[in-house]
Amino acid sequence: MSGVEAGVLAALAPLGLLALAAVAAMLAAPLERPGLSRGLAAAGVLAAGIAAAAELGAAPVTAGALLRFDLAARLGVVFAAFGALPALALLDGRARGEAAALAALTALGAASLAAASHAASLLLAFELSSLSLVGLVAFRADRAEALEAGYKLVIPAAAAAAFLTLGLALVYARTGSLALADWAGAAEGGGAARAGFAGMALLLAAFAFKLALPPFHFWLPDAFEAAPPAAAAMAGAVAKGGALIALLRLIEVGAMPPLLAEGALAALAAAAILLGAATALRQEGLMRMLGWSGVAQSGFVAAAASSGAPGAAWSALFYLGAYAFGLMAALAAAAAFEPGVSRAGLAGLLRERPWTAAALVAGLVSIAGLPASAGFSAKLTMFWTLAASGGWALFAAAAAGSLLGLFVYGRFAAAAMQAAGGAGCAARAPGAGGRALAAALAAALLLGTAAPLLAPGLPASPFGGP
Repeated sequence: MSGVEAGVLAALAPLGLLALAAVAAMLAAPLERPGLSRGLAAAGVLAAGIAAAAELGAAPVTAGALLRFDLAARLGVVFAAFGALPALALLDGRARGEAAALAALTALGAASLAAASHAASLLLAFELSSLSLVGLVAFRADRAEALEAGYKLVIPAAAAAAFLTLGLALVYARTGSLALADWAGAAEGGGAARAGFAGMALLLAAFAFKLALPPFHFWLPDAFEAAPPAAAAMAGAVAKGGALIALLRLIEVGAMPPLLAEGALAALAAAAILLGAATALRQEGLMRMLGWSGVAQSGFVAAAASSGAPGAAWSALFYLGAYAFGLMAALAAAAAFEPGVSRAGLAGLLRERPWTAAALVAGLVSIAGLPASAGFSAKLTMFWTLAASGGWALFAAAAAGSLLGLFVYGRFAAAAMQAAGGAGCAARAPGAGGRALAAALAAALLLGTAAPLLAPGLPASPFGGP
């Protein structure tokens, strides 16, 4: 076996392990032992994450015409795999084995989307991630709210798939190629370039759905409120990772014109930040607040991606990673409550369930971007990127959204730390696994502040290489 073939197999191994994790969990589901399905899925997902992390320093390789494994793609696989692990841990005992398989399939779709270098792989990975997520959100069929959330997700998911398919067709008509690398300048010029521009606009709309940017955002708060925390973790973080890298790849190769990559995307980012933060401020339910917060956080990610400044891709990726840490910590705490817990129901949490309170407060502190958290470094990097690009209007919108966020997250953190006024906190007692998860996520938030120290050793772009 040649060195090239060995490199391709090593790059493909994490995707194969994610697929095996999904198949193993599905085969174990009829045994009606949810713990076995979750364990098999977690083992495969963990192995995939380790295999992908081991390849981070390797040279870029291509797997046929469909996939390209550069640093960005490998980071996307690592993010999908290690992001799915907490989601699997958050599955409660009432979730049948198929839920673990759907979580692994969502991670596989996100990881494949990050590595997609061809229209066919882009479409297949997009659909795999979307449809698996729909099943995961609507999995609790005994809850009418979950079915409603799944319905609200499948409709925009179908529309986004149509946008993506038509957009790919228009770009192919313009360029005559299905390879993303051949799409540079597809929307430039006159005449036939209008088809390329229209195609890129449709692709941007499809990715706006995946990132929950307005006006394709309304499904996310409903999914957070009605679905179990595991599904919220996949929808709020893991599924966004692959979409973000795919969008950044289109910008990197010059396929998306500045009017869309910097103008339209910046407008969507500002709308998401302000709408998400303002609406989150009005929420009294913990999960719905986190859902609207997810819309705002997607806006911050899109703001960094749209800046066009050097290091914009790194800033967007770092922000999403930091947000994922905070979200997982908050969801680890939310899993200790019955669905629909309100801000008032958090009273007395610190005294009665200190580990749960620590996870919730640490997560909210990081999402808010306060010092001593990964979120602080991410927000600082994002604002630095916006300032370097001269995008002062977007800078002002991000600053306003950040100030609103302090009130949003501060209200819920304060409620968790105040004394109970009556019957006491509504949280269930977490098991040892829940406490370990909360502790690990809280530690990760603090360790995330060291990430900027690695910046001098990073390449100028995560998409570089031969």
